[in-house]
Amino acid sequence: NVRRKNILKSINISRKLLMFSKIAYLSFLSNIFVFSKELLERHLNDLIIELASEDEIDSELILNSLEEQVGIFSQRAIGLYAFSHLTFQEYFAAYYLNAIYDIDELWEEIKDKIRNSYWNETMLLLAEMLTQRMGVLDALLEKIIADKDTEKGESSHLLLLADIIIQGTPVSNFFRN
Repeated sequence: NVRRKNILKSINISRKLLMFSKIAYLSFLSNIFVFSKELLERHLNDLIIELASEDEIDSELILNSLEEQVGIFSQRAIGLYAFSHLTFQEYFAAYYLNAIYDIDELWEEIKDKIRNSYWNETMLLLAEMLTQRMGVLDALLEKIIADKDTEKGESSHLLLLADIIIQGTPVSNFFRN
């Protein structure tokens, strides 16, 4: 029990955010909302290896700690887990996308997702996060407007732009007009 209490303290906050965001993004990408304990532990284990942890950390121990102490994951049935609320999964998926610093790479990653209403809340959360990165949201909105599918009558890009403005996300006057 003492080890369980200390396990999360040994993982710094940026690593925790990376764990949550990558699991959220990968599962959201695959339309997975409830995952097996084995799959979740495999994601945690892969991330532990990817993060090059010096300490040997048990993914099951981390999962138990996350469930009991943080509440980010909850067991929905025996051996089945999910984010405690869909909003957490959407937020952390947006957080994952926000970590993509190259605007062209970010555009490639999201351009098909903005046509899909399934991703709408995640895109709105991402837009809000991008306001913290000088000029990135405006550059991305320019790409949305210039996208060739918008010219062919595809309107979901523009609906996203309208949603971003309606929710009060700071954008330049050019997009407000």
